[in-house]
Amino acid sequence: MNRSRASRALKFLGLGLVLFTLWASSAAAADPDPEVDSELSVASTETEASESENWPAGSDAWLVFRTGIRHGAAFRIVNTVVERGRWIQADLGYYDSGDAGEYRLFWAGAGGAAVARDDVRLELKAALARSFGTTTAGELHLLANATLSARPLARWKLEISHTEGMPLNAVAERTRTLDRARLEHELGDYQLGLGYAGTQSGDGPWQHRPFVSVSKVVGSVGEVELWLQRVELSDGPTERIQLRFSRKLKP
Repeated sequence: MNRSRASRALKFLGLGLVLFTLWASSAAAADPDPEVDSELSVASTETEASESENWPAGSDAWLVFRTGIRHGAAFRIVNTVVERGRWIQADLGYYDSGDAGEYRLFWAGAGGAAVARDDVRLELKAALARSFGTTTAGELHLLANATLSARPLARWKLEISHTEGMPLNAVAERTRTLDRARLEHELGDYQLGLGYAGTQSGDGPWQHRPFVSVSKVVGSVGEVELWLQRVELSDGPTERIQLRFSRKLKP
């Protein structure tokens, strides 16, 4: 897919999100007190954990860890999210490319759920992100994220998460990241998914990253996801195993 086709695809995706939001908002207006479905959280899991007094009363905290494996650790992400009702009080994260001395990224933000219903949840977040390391010039970005989770049919789940990175200093470039557009089907205790991801930095080409996934809640450990993803690297396209783990720290 060339740059113009990728741009058109992003525009259609954005238009679809807007139309879906308008539909969901009008449907939610019919219910004056829609119930928030925590199962549709970005880092959703049904894991129960012991009560903790470290978080504000009425808040839920999530811990998310991700790594990509290709001849060792390709990247690592640690993310903590604190939610209270519709509000995302904190979204704190760290990323490195496998060698923290070469490249690492920290971000901090907040947001909320524009739509929160049993069958659909749309979260909007904003964060400041700063890079460090020998291969970076200290780029500073404002990250704007929209994440849609929906259950169009019984035993089916749809997830779309897209982030726009807007440069805040002279050395930063605009970035676009489609973290996932995935459709999952529940089969017993497992969820099987088929999805698409991709990234773009500045005027560079769109990098396609399709994947298949399998997910399962493992007792008190949390929800574990295993992705088999095709990525484009400097030495050519290759397959990468991605492991995602999420746990609710406070019920």
